[in-house]
Amino acid sequence: MGFVFSAPKNQHGDECLLHVLKGHRAGINCMAINDEGTILVTGSEDTTAILWSTSLDDPGCYGELVGHTERINCVAFEDKYVFTGSADTTIRKWHCETLDCLLVIQGHTSIIQRIICAGDFIFSSSYDHTARCWDFDSGEPLRVFRGHTRGVYPLLFRPGDEKFQQEYDEDPDILVTGSADNTAISWDISTGKPLNVFGGKYGHTEQITCLALDGPGDILFTGSIDYTVRTWYLHDGGQHRVFKGHEGVITCIQVVGSMLYSGSADCTTRKWNVHKGRELGRYDGDTTRSLSSLKVIRYGDEKFVITASGDDSIRCFEDEGCKLIKEVAHDGPVTAFQVSRGALYSVGYDNNVMVWHLSRFLGID
Repeated sequence: MGFVFSAPKNQHGDECLLHVLKGHRAGINCMAINDEGTILVTGSEDTTAILWSTSLDDPGCYGELVGHTERINCVAFEDKYVFTGSADTTIRKWHCETLDCLLVIQGHTSIIQRIICAGDFIFSSSYDHTARCWDFDSGEPLRVFRGHTRGVYPLLFRPGDEKFQQEYDEDPDILVTGSADNTAISWDISTGKPLNVFGGKYGHTEQITCLALDGPGDILFTGSIDYTVRTWYLHDGGQHRVFKGHEGVITCIQVVGSMLYSGSADCTTRKWNVHKGRELGRYDGDTTRSLSSLKVIRYGDEKFVITASGDDSIRCFEDEGCKLIKEVAHDGPVTAFQVSRGALYSVGYDNNVMVWHLSRFLGID
């Protein structure tokens, strides 16, 4: 069971650090926060997930979810339930209040890489070359998306337009999968059939690592080990643009309005104009390790770019001027972070959950 202590100033990030939550016995791979922002779940190399209170006055551990036999790679919240995906090839559904394991979902034959929840469905990807769709309540298998020739990694869900679906029987709910076979595929969820393959002669030359959509949901963004981000027309599979400039693997991307933000193993985060493909800015934090995640957030009237890195650090930059505002650190590589209710929560391979005062981290207080 976990415990919490308040960290002294000037230890990891001076006055920004509020709490260190301890409980995991090995590195933390993933995290998620419920819609209300009141509960945080973390998944670890130690095969467990832990539920934490996000109260800044009284944080602590709600309980430990024990049952997987290998590391947990992904977690997801939906309503009062938590889903965990593991290298033991199973997905488990847990009740947040009782901590009971309600379902053990089996069907994949290799490591679970990602899970997402959407309405009545759970979607998962795996090294077994497939993505799958499961019934949210029963865990029964509904669809197997076969077509990739190597492991499937990132997943993306795009809901269809209900008006078009009712009036014209068009614009289906779509699942997009990215794979180590250098392609992405869009699927009609209602039939399980592929709609478009994003790749081929002029596509990526290495594994796809991350996916994103523009605001309207018409343009697909794919990041790859080949150092590029590419955009595609979601509905016909045609390639739209190539973003070149990074000198390392693309690890994470986010689209905000007309801007694309990309993080890379070349230790930089870059900002691009979506429509012109032109680089507009570069966020350098004097790091020598790969970026693991990034988020662009708005606080008041200002925008900030937050990045996490394998060099143990989390950095905050001004969006407009790309200036470094603040840097705080774990005692090991940072794997993920979330922003919620006035705090930034980060996890890493020091086995800890760290809670940071958001406005101080942003340089506002």
